[in-house]
Amino acid sequence: MRAEQVVRKVIEGAPEEGTKEKGTEHLLTSVTSFIGGGGPRFWFSIAPEATQTNYAQVIVQVRDKEATPKLIGPLQDELNKQVPGAWITVRQLQTNPVETPVEVLISGQADTDPRTENEDIRSLRAIASQVMDIVRQSPGISVLRDDWSPDSPQMKIEIDPDRANLVGITNADVATSTAAAISGNPVGIYKEGNKNIPIVVRLRPQDRARLSQIENLYVNSSQENVKVPLLSVATLKDILETRADSAPRTLSHAINPVLSGAWRPRIGGTRADRT
Repeated sequence: MRAEQVVRKVIEGAPEEGTKEKGTEHLLTSVTSFIGGGGPRFWFSIAPEATQTNYAQVIVQVRDKEATPKLIGPLQDELNKQVPGAWITVRQLQTNPVETPVEVLISGQADTDPRTENEDIRSLRAIASQVMDIVRQSPGISVLRDDWSPDSPQMKIEIDPDRANLVGITNADVATSTAAAISGNPVGIYKEGNKNIPIVVRLRPQDRARLSQIENLYVNSSQENVKVPLLSVATLKDILETRADSAPRTLSHAINPVLSGAWRPRIGGTRADRT
């Protein structure tokens, strides 16, 4: 894993003076990685991250505890340069960790209308981008993040209930057929020694390489012995989906002058919790 290589390179290249205990040869003791989710709860203040394919956790142990604070900055800078496209945060293991010392929560003053949701999202992203540009110029900023992931392309399947009922197709039939074609459907287990290897049936790689190939799928009915083209009972739409960990967008500093209209700022984070 690229992040592991960067961690080893930075720590092995750390200055010897003040970072290594006398009589020890290497500062780095161990590097443990968990890919696809967080590791087990090895420390009471660490909450394990749920299983997700786009997440990884790297746990680094060094011999000299006094060296840890001095390594955070170099590790963060080098990981940002060497692992592009990833959101990486380097933290020291603490008894009472401070996840977000300062936050700015930007939200609308009214409930979101589904008809204007896309426009609201674009406005919120634009305001938050201005905030981040201003805060990024302030001294002492080490990590600046928002809690909205980038928009991800999705394909939405809209089923026509009238046409589907005529041929005995249900929503579950469409979901099952498309999921089986793209992700696969387990049909058995192959035993090799003490290992159980699942047998999964799905389309060939060349037939499921692009989302647009879903248009050529057929849907099997669970009620009748029929198989119909997907496009005969549904339409496909390309959409951009925004995934947010919370309702408002959250940033790591407070800035007010860029806000106007229906948007309002609110200070959050550990500092706000103490007031």
